[in-house]
Amino acid sequence: MKRVLLLSASLVLTSAAVQAATPNAHEAQAREIYSTIIGFRTAAGHNQTRPMVEYLSGVLRQAGIPAADIATLDLGEARAMIVRLPGAGQGRPIVFSAHMDVVDARPEDWVRDPFRLIEEDGVFFGRGTTDNKAGVTAMRIPGFATPSSRSTPTLAGACSMMKVASR
Repeated sequence: MKRVLLLSASLVLTSAAVQAATPNAHEAQAREIYSTIIGFRTAAGHNQTRPMVEYLSGVLRQAGIPAADIATLDLGEARAMIVRLPGAGQGRPIVFSAHMDVVDARPEDWVRDPFRLIEEDGVFFGRGTTDNKAGVTAMRIPGFATPSSRSTPTLAGACSMMKVASR
């Protein structure tokens, strides 16, 4: 009997550990977006903010944000985007802002590929992992993460997300 209890406890603990290590759909999608946008070399001269904005626009449209609520602004090679999420009430609007450009990285100066998201011991490596592509990824706002979780925002006022291409 003692063996059965120990085996049962072991299975429960193992199952809990596997579940804790397995990302849910929202986390997996965030990781995929993060990984993808790290791959865009959005430094000046590389013309990558436009493709990054197109990618992010597609992610947002797939999550149910109408194309009419996604605006893009071009200035030279750079492209910025503004995304509006209507609120449910008369509250004041709020704005979240992040930049998509990065200081350039010469791959030969890096130990790891700067345009590939690499995780080692829980630490992320890649150009823009902290400044500021993680912030851009975080702006997806829970509830708009995946088409299956799309819901009406509970914001009192409108929410705008501005993602600019140049500081």
